[in-house]
Amino acid sequence: MATTAPILISKTEPLLERARLGDELAWQAILEKYQVMLLVRLELEMPGFLRQCLSPEDVLQEAFLKAFEKIDSFHYEGEGSFRRWLRRIAQNELKNQIRSWRVERESARRAAGHALEDLPGAGPTPSQVLVRIDEHVHALEKMRDLSEEDQDLISMRFFEDLSWEEIGAVLDCCRETASQRFDRAIARLVRLVG
Repeated sequence: MATTAPILISKTEPLLERARLGDELAWQAILEKYQVMLLVRLELEMPGFLRQCLSPEDVLQEAFLKAFEKIDSFHYEGEGSFRRWLRRIAQNELKNQIRSWRVERESARRAAGHALEDLPGAGPTPSQVLVRIDEHVHALEKMRDLSEEDQDLISMRFFEDLSWEEIGAVLDCCRETASQRFDRAIARLVRLVG
């Protein structure tokens, strides 16, 4: 007797349609669904020096605002397409925040009348700050060396607590393939950690 895989109905598409019509509860549900994934991505990509003045939550809040403003321009092509769209918006917002931080820092230096290199005991350089990372970020740092797909697989399973079926829907594969890809991603991470 052959069994067929259950058909997964997208939970995001109807929420998107309702959000486009101004349903705030639908937009809130979307935010809750993708918040963890995006926070993990931002943690992975945020330079250590920026964490002193900006949190991933701040970047995410701005990214969600921009996503809401652009929601009408998004064309849904499956669960993975919306994840990628949101991730790009969050990554672009992080880049904008880094640029703003650098401009503000440079303006402050000019206003003070000296360059950072000329100040005695000015503290660690950005590269030195990057070397001194918090312990909770250390595990995420190791994930940076993985491919984006491996990072997403680990994030979906551990941080977002998605089922194999849900991960399969995002990757457009069956649950067994999703599980096998995850196992390989974990093996690669274990090799990196040593």
